[in-house]
Amino acid sequence: MAMVIAVTAGPARAGLLDWLGDLVDPGITSVSADDLRLFQQRAEQGDPEAHLALGTVHEKGLGVPQSWSKAHQHYNLALALSSKGAVGDDIRSAARKRLERVEEKMGTAQIAEAQMQAADWMESFQRRRKAEALAESGKRMLDEGSTRVRAALDGFWSGLSGKK
Repeated sequence: MAMVIAVTAGPARAGLLDWLGDLVDPGITSVSADDLRLFQQRAEQGDPEAHLALGTVHEKGLGVPQSWSKAHQHYNLALALSSKGAVGDDIRSAARKRLERVEEKMGTAQIAEAQMQAADWMESFQRRRKAEALAESGKRMLDEGSTRVRAALDGFWSGLSGKK
């Protein structure tokens, strides 16, 4: 009997690693469209757990066409984006094992292409992060500047009022 895993309800939304092991269950044949959207949204934000989940989804063809190349790309990104610490170590360990598994099924050219796609995604992600940081910095500067301008104008008007 085919099973579909659905994780968008409850605490599973917060920690993908809590249920990620379920994706390797041979009885799981698909993930819901809502879950795929959740994984993709979180992956676009640089969430290494989401990249690990998407790698598994593509490796196994769970709700998407099976693609070792896309699985490889997401596993590479999970490795690159994971931080130091217990959760990051778990993500890196799982991503390395899964990378090795898909590389056994891929040719050298496919691996190189997947690595290039991961590098392109990472470069674009870093550019987006820099642009977001610059926009936030600019917003703060404008807010601070408008506060200074208001104070200067208040001083000017009160100065004029006092001269009468």
